[in-house]
Amino acid sequence: APDEDSRNECYLHGVAFLTITPEAGDERAISNYCKPYFNKKDLLKRCYFMPIRAMVGSSVEFTNRIVALCSSLPNDYTTDCYKTLGARVALVPDKKKREEICKRIPQRYVDICLNTK
Repeated sequence: APDEDSRNECYLHGVAFLTITPEAGDERAISNYCKPYFNKKDLLKRCYFMPIRAMVGSSVEFTNRIVALCSSLPNDYTTDCYKTLGARVALVPDKKKREEICKRIPQRYVDICLNTK
């Protein structure tokens, strides 16, 4: 059997993959996928943020889902959630597309999304 690190890595990739499918459900369902890590802060953070990376990497059409997910997380993860979104948005070569994505998020996080803070 694989070791615990390999099992965790496999599970986290599964969560990321699942979130880009129509069957993923809403942000509460996505957050529920991370329940096995509620007592493991580092893995919990990865579980929350790997789907964001997968969604942004897949399509900007997931922005509304990402915003819903970031807004549903505990407060101490919200800013980092939008920073994660911003880091992925920074890879989008078209500046207008980056601005289009970031204008969909709550105003107080737009600068973080655009990586200007």
